[in-house]
Formats: sequence, C-alpha cells, structure tokens
Amino acid sequence: MRVFITCHSSRWGGGISVAQNLLSAFTRIAPENEYLVTIPRGLGYEACCQGLPRCQLFTYVHGELISRWWWETMLLPKVVRDWKPDVVFNMANRGMALPPCPQATLIQDSHLLYPFGQFGRISLKQRLVFFYHRRHLRRSLKRTQVVFCQTKVARDRLWRMYGRAINAELCPNHVSVFTSQPSECSAVPISLAAYQNRFILFVLTRYYPHKNLEIIPEVFRRFSRELHNVLALLTISPDESRQAKKMLERVRTWKLEDKIVTIGPLRQDQLSAFYLHTDCLFLPTLLESFSGTYIEAMRYGRPIITSNMDFARVVCGAAAEYFNPLDPESIFAAILRVRDDRSRRDQLVAAGKKQQAAGPGSWDEIARAVMGRLTALAGANEGVKAKIDVGTQW
Repeated sequence: MRVFITCHSSRWGGGISVAQNLLSAFTRIAPENEYLVTIPRGLGYEACCQGLPRCQLFTYVHGELISRWWWETMLLPKVVRDWKPDVVFNMANRGMALPPCPQATLIQDSHLLYPFGQFGRISLKQRLVFFYHRRHLRRSLKRTQVVFCQTKVARDRLWRMYGRAINAELCPNHVSVFTSQPSECSAVPISLAAYQNRFILFVLTRYYPHKNLEIIPEVFRRFSRELHNVLALLTISPDESRQAKKMLERVRTWKLEDKIVTIGPLRQDQLSAFYLHTDCLFLPTLLESFSGTYIEAMRYGRPIITSNMDFARVVCGAAAEYFNPLDPESIFAAILRVRDDRSRRDQLVAAGKKQQAAGPGSWDEIARAVMGRLTALAGANEGVKAKIDVGTQW
C-alpha cells in the first residue's frame, strides 16, 4: 500500500509529538508499506522515519504565509498526483480539497472546533488566519472519508460545528516514547536546584494566546503574601512572540521575578526530570484538543491544577483540581487546596494513575488502529480511478 502522509505543519508542542510518535510506531507495525512523508526540516522527523525501508521524505522549509500557501496550493498537489498514493493521511488538521484517492485527517488544532471567544487575546491577522483554516477544513471535509479526533469532546464539537454527517473516529494521545522513564531521572535539573524548598507549579507550554498565561502574573500580584512559597516555572521564551516578551516584561515590572521564573523551551527527553522535581502541573488554558501534558503528569505521579473546561475534564477526570481560568481568586483557591492538603495531592495522583490505565496501552496500539482504517479506505477504493481536477488545492 502506498501511503502519503503530511506532517510539514506539525512543528510544535502536541502536534510534533503526536506526528513523530505515530511515524515511529508505523516503523514497527507497518514497515512493509511505501510512504511519502512531507516534513519540516531539522526537527527530528528524519530519525523517526529511518525504520521505514520504503519511505521518501519531502522537506518543506517554512516561510511567510504567502510562500506556504503557494507550496501547498501549487506544488504539493502535483507531487501527490505524480506519486499516485492509495490513501492520504493528513496529520495536521487540513486535508486536500480534491484528493486523488481516499483521505483521512487528524484534527489536533482546537481552534477549528471552539468559538472565537476562547482563543485568548488574538490579533485581527490571527483571527483571519483561523477563519481561513476553518473555511479550508469545511471545504476539504466534503472529500474526506475519515476524520480522527483525539477525544469524544472534540468529536462532538466537530459534529456540532461542521455537521453530523462527518465520519469521525477517535485517535487518542499517549505519553511520548521520546521521554525518559521515571526511574532514569533522579538528578535535580540545575535550573531547579535553587527552588527545591518551594512549591513549584510546572507550566509546560510554549506561548500562545489561548494558553492564558497572562493570568499567572495577575494571580501572584494579587495574592503575593499568601503564595510566598509558591513558584510558577514557565517554559516560554521572550523571542517566541511580541506577546510573550510583553508578558515577561510585566513580570519584571511587577517585581515578581522571585515567583515566576522561565527556563525556556524543553526537549522531550528533558521533561521527565522536571516533572519529577516539581510539585504539580499547572495549566490555565482556555483551549485544547488533547494536551499531552495532562497524561505526562499522570505518568510521573504529579497532581494537576487546570481549567474547568470540557477538554480538560474528558482527559483528566478526577485527576485534576479545577478552577475558572478567567478568575484569579478561583485559581488562587485551587492552588491552595493542592498546596496545603497532602491527602488531596495523593488523591489526585491516584486518580491520575487510574485515568491513564483506562486509555490506550501504547502508541503501537493507536497506530495499529489508524493504519487499519487507512488500509480499509485504500481497499475500498481498489480498482477505482479517482478523477483529479487540474485545480486541485489545499
């Protein structure tokens, strides 16, 4: 079977983790297929595909929006047509408007499923980009045989926004195989050594408006005395965006550098040590599809403090202490409940282990289900020549 896979848009956070873990699993459960994979350069995809003996890589170098539109609209469709795949698997939200064969799309971008009010403080340009992506998805859904969603909540929102006629199935998340085992991370990271006498909130995310990170300085400014021994550990960098830089400047202006510390982005193989030497995962997000940080925290035995939203509850269940992400008092109260009550922390950790055990057992299990569905799509189309329009677009 010839499988065309698009990964070039999966460059950050959960998107790159899911794409690389699925590709790695394909090397174990379906190495006999032929693959053509579009990838971004220099992010580790090459290593993930080394176990596929019949795999070609098509590298895309990211640039401005116009250059990406040109590449996806004019060049990529021709590559797909010339390669003649049996099935197309789009790993990052967007399918082809006129594919030459059956296609399946994995939706990971929650912006496609939720109202604009949950996007955080976005610019007009960002709003227009999201509007375009939604329009593109709606168009491609007309010729998409299967849409994979990461949770039942995401699937229900897909049906609500785009119609119940969509054939939507589940493709859940799992802890990345590229993270270390808990037993391998006994040493305290150097950047944490000075804070081991503090109650550390691990805020594991890049900067995005929907992550709602601006609420953190507000909480610490209003409740500085009560949170005297609490530290928020961020993994953002000021050069990620103008908004990230502005937020970190606010931390300095409000003299909160001793309570809010950023160490910059972490690699997947660094995460274990930080989970094991912080006290809980803290995520005041407004929008998620399936945050892998939730299940990572469960794996490493850490309680979770997060937003009282449907996307969080479907993944965390009883493993999290919830708060209103727009209310500093609600956030403050949730932090205190976890900080001051050891039995509550133990209860959350135990619930996390139970919640994780109820999910898929491995990435191989997830990949096997996905590949089975792709194989069925290709088989159903066997012997049927697809009509390909000269104006094929993404």
